Amino acid sequence: QNNDAAITFKVKSTLISAKGLSSAYIKVVTERGVVYLMGLVTREEGDAAAKITQRVKGVQGVVKVFEYIEA
Repeated sequence: QNNDAAITFKVKSTLISAKGLSSAYIKVVTERGVVYLMGLVTREEGDAAAKITQRVKGVQGVVKVFEYIEA
C-alpha cells in the first residue's frame, strides 16, 4: 500500500513534467503496483501517458480507463 502511494506520486510527477501532455486531466490510481490511468484525453495523450507510466520504476502494469475526445 505504501509502495503504491510512492508509485502514484512518481507517475504523477513524471506526467506533469512530460511535454505536450495535459496531465491535469489524468487521474492516477495504483493498486499492487498496477497503475490505472483515467480521464478525458485524446487518444494520443492516452497512449503517451501509458508509455511514460510504463517506464516509471516499480510499475507492474498499466491499465487505461480513458474516455477519449477528439483533438
